[in-house]
Amino acid sequence: MRYNDSDLDNIDDLIKGLYDESKSNISLRTLYENRLQDLNISHRQVWLKLEIDYRTLDSILDGDQRTFDSVVLLKLASFLELDITEVVKLYFHSIRTNHQVEIESSDKKAFILNNFDLKALKKSGFITDDADFDHIEARINSFFGFNNIFEYNKESNKATIFSSTRRKVKNNLSKDFWVTSARAVLLKTLNPNQFNRSKLLEFLPEMRWYSLDVDKGLYQVSRKLFELGVTLIYHPKIGTLHIRGATLEVNKKPCIVLTNYSDKYPTLWFSLLHELHHVLFDWEKIINEDHITSDTDEIDKQEEEANFFARRYLLPDPNIEDVIKNIDNQLFISRLANKLIVHPSIIYDLYCWEMQDTVKAIYAKYRHEMPDLTTCIKNLSSHRWDEVKTTTQIALSKKNNIFNLV
Repeated sequence: MRYNDSDLDNIDDLIKGLYDESKSNISLRTLYENRLQDLNISHRQVWLKLEIDYRTLDSILDGDQRTFDSVVLLKLASFLELDITEVVKLYFHSIRTNHQVEIESSDKKAFILNNFDLKALKKSGFITDDADFDHIEARINSFFGFNNIFEYNKESNKATIFSSTRRKVKNNLSKDFWVTSARAVLLKTLNPNQFNRSKLLEFLPEMRWYSLDVDKGLYQVSRKLFELGVTLIYHPKIGTLHIRGATLEVNKKPCIVLTNYSDKYPTLWFSLLHELHHVLFDWEKIINEDHITSDTDEIDKQEEEANFFARRYLLPDPNIEDVIKNIDNQLFISRLANKLIVHPSIIYDLYCWEMQDTVKAIYAKYRHEMPDLTTCIKNLSSHRWDEVKTTTQIALSKKNNIFNLV
């Protein structure tokens, strides 16, 4: 069999599919020995006539040659009268067999590097050492209940609508982990109630009352939504991930995940209403097609509609101009909050939302109007990433403390 320069140029393409073991039932050494017998020639004659170093040839035949020598492989393919692709596959299969432990360890490390933002996980306290791969693998497997690190499947997050911010993320690994872990908790929570859209619409007007109770309002809402077939959970943020929440489909039922993106009480309520808009008006899209809102400065129409719905629910249009004029009049804001039946901090926060592009550092100016979130988050049975808990334990806590399923 002849070979030419183009074979060398395309060697990268030939390496694809190297680990298809179904075609690796016989070794290169066996094929080679059989070929020697068929031709009635010696091993010495081969490496002398083909000008191949005998040590290199033996290493390739036995799967001990770690350096990829494309010329020798092409010569060997010609001698065996095999397609170079098959020879390369057999060569890599033998190497993988002989160095299985080392390669499997490397595969796991590569998988971890390609699928997890280790710096973010360390910063959040989920792992303590971003260079100790045994520790990282054990922590991830224990957290999710995996037998093997390769069970981690971020592809399951496609049918998700995210409530993103204006900040652009550097990569999606933290987002993938955040959603995958939230989904794992939801799968182990298993809401037994059927989704009731009409009942949800009936409940919507009275939801604003619950915002007045900073400590237990969202807790009470999550219990009520659960009865309506909508599972609401709180999931702490990862590192500097700029996401307020997400709408997920789990077992054909809507689930809402909130997080402490900005550590502000009003943001939790805005995010909840934003996600409820997706549940009410985008549910068929979430079930039937993959849709992920990109984390870019450009917010799509679907997100704009959800934002408008949340803002209009919490602060109806006719009141915006009056709020802008009287934002520093605490008595006016207090009376308006009583009239709208919302917590005053929500009005301050939505004012900042309206003015953020025209007034510098507007959020910082009214930060003191934001209530403490500690008890609110605690009542939602939140966990911390630095706690050595599993998704099963987190789900059990929510089932027991919020949903009364245990």
